Amino acid sequence: MGASSVNYRRPLCVGDLKDSAITVLAFALTNDIWDYILPIPIAWKVVVMAKKIQTLLGVLVSFLVTASVAQAQSSTSRFGDNVCPNQMEMGTEYSLTHSDVYSPKYFSLVAGGSLDLSRCPNVPGVGYIISKPDFSIRYMAKPGQRLKVNVNARCDTVLLINSPTNEWHWNDDTNGVDPEIWLTHSVNGYYDIWVGTITTANCDAEVRLESFE
Repeated sequence: MGASSVNYRRPLCVGDLKDSAITVLAFALTNDIWDYILPIPIAWKVVVMAKKIQTLLGVLVSFLVTASVAQAQSSTSRFGDNVCPNQMEMGTEYSLTHSDVYSPKYFSLVAGGSLDLSRCPNVPGVGYIISKPDFSIRYMAKPGQRLKVNVNARCDTVLLINSPTNEWHWNDDTNGVDPEIWLTHSVNGYYDIWVGTITTANCDAEVRLESFE
């Protein structure tokens, strides 16, 4: 395959919707308090209150419908039929700081798996990986620093990373048949790393991490 690289931000999920709904409810309730403090005729207050109740019901119904859809998508993509990488599990865990990887650090593994990445709708790329990450790197970053992750392997491999900001990064064939990803604005947190193969055959591989100013 030709060299290719994809970055992907996760789709809307239930947690993203709660703050919006709470903000609308708080604003409406605050306005209700002022309605009763100010000298407004009772009849007009009743009309205003009825309209607000109607608006709030519309917001709640919309929130519940959207949340149900988002939850269904999340459940399907992560757990429904095991077609997507499982972000809820940890891989082999390491803790590193930016200074630890000024000199390259190497991690050995067997690349590949039975999960077909092309069947997952919410994650970019293709290849065969295992469900949980191969590695979960707890990383202490330095502002403005870049982090390079690349693979050396005995077969055609792909590299998939989920960052602490829940963004997906995928690459294939940057260095011959070996993938490489540059994280130009690394942040503190866990980096989940999968090393997959283009075919269903597994092979020995090595992941290399290095930081740059």
